[in-house]
Amino acid sequence: VKAVVRKRRKRMLHALVQEVIEPSPDRVTPLEDHYLSCSPWQVLAPDRELWHKRSLAQNELERAGVELPDLLDIACGTQSIGYRNKMEFSFTSHEAGGQDKGLSLALFKRLGRWKNPLTGCALASRGINTAALHILEELKRVGTPERSLKTLMLRSDRRGRVLAALFLKDEDAAPRASALMGGPLQGMQVWFSEPRTMASRPTKLLSQVGSDVFEETLSPFEGSSSSVTLRSGLLGFFQINPEVFEMVIRDMAPYLDGEHVVEFFARFLRHSKGQWAGQAFELLPWEENDVVMPLFGWMRADGTRRYRRAGIWVAKKNGKSTLAAGLSLYFLVGDDESGPEVYSAASDREQAGIVHGEASRMVRASPALASRLIVTDSRKTIGYPDKNGMYKALSADVPTKEGLNGTVIF
Repeated sequence: VKAVVRKRRKRMLHALVQEVIEPSPDRVTPLEDHYLSCSPWQVLAPDRELWHKRSLAQNELERAGVELPDLLDIACGTQSIGYRNKMEFSFTSHEAGGQDKGLSLALFKRLGRWKNPLTGCALASRGINTAALHILEELKRVGTPERSLKTLMLRSDRRGRVLAALFLKDEDAAPRASALMGGPLQGMQVWFSEPRTMASRPTKLLSQVGSDVFEETLSPFEGSSSSVTLRSGLLGFFQINPEVFEMVIRDMAPYLDGEHVVEFFARFLRHSKGQWAGQAFELLPWEENDVVMPLFGWMRADGTRRYRRAGIWVAKKNGKSTLAAGLSLYFLVGDDESGPEVYSAASDREQAGIVHGEASRMVRASPALASRLIVTDSRKTIGYPDKNGMYKALSADVPTKEGLNGTVIF
């Protein structure tokens, strides 16, 4: 190749290719002229691109001391164009040679401060390109000068909806966000951005209309009603690739097995008093998401739990004892442990008896548990003869606690 050196480093030169004399077997024709501005990977065959990305990932992980399999798999989506759901355009009025051609979208040329005028990007989603051109026309209509404009940030979702933020260097030249709405836009923000930096820094919000957050439903398992809600903000730095997120969830599923604990509560446990007495124990969102799923859902490759200790602080009258009782029963009968020993500890016998009392009432209210467990109120124990297991309430005013080999202690 013929190349022009643009930057010199101690052990490296940064250069731009001016002419390809003999193309590599791995080189392919790029999709667009400005490929160096949006994705230099466009000149590589897809399999070779994955090889390089795998090599880069392996090098970084090995430097961090992470043990890797012999072959590191790289997951990628099915789209080769139109897959980017976040883009950031600049603006220009000039083409090569300095001729004024009117306001245009642009991307900076690599290794320089010049800009490539363009009408969109092949890698961007259709919604982003449509919304960007719509905003460009509205800026022309209201007469916003190029010198006042900085960047245009856009984010889209799989439904084709778009959010956008316009960043300006001149607060007085800012159009109203409502004047730029139209097409696939669901939300628009106009920001004054610190002019001394080229970055899209949100210094002061001048106007806003519509939403600034997308919520998408991920359905990683075909034929299943289970789903995950993915939230992505307009000003978030990273691309959000829902297809790859679904791949990740499928791969992590064997190690995220907390749903069986949620099901145990709803299926076998009943509230024993208060307005919910007799009703199934449906975990509250904080109980499921902040306690049960982190503790039971994260598993290591060898089948052991990621977390062995947990500190949970909850205000009074928020069901701590009821949740602890339910977890005690799950550890006793639902955790597939041989000879489980479950203990709940407190400062005195009366306090220790609260969790035992809740657990005992849950056992008596559940035919499935009552047929397997033996409650002894006088000793504050619940026995599980089939597995030689036991739950017991302990208090600090009883000194003899030697020889305990607890499976779990609350």
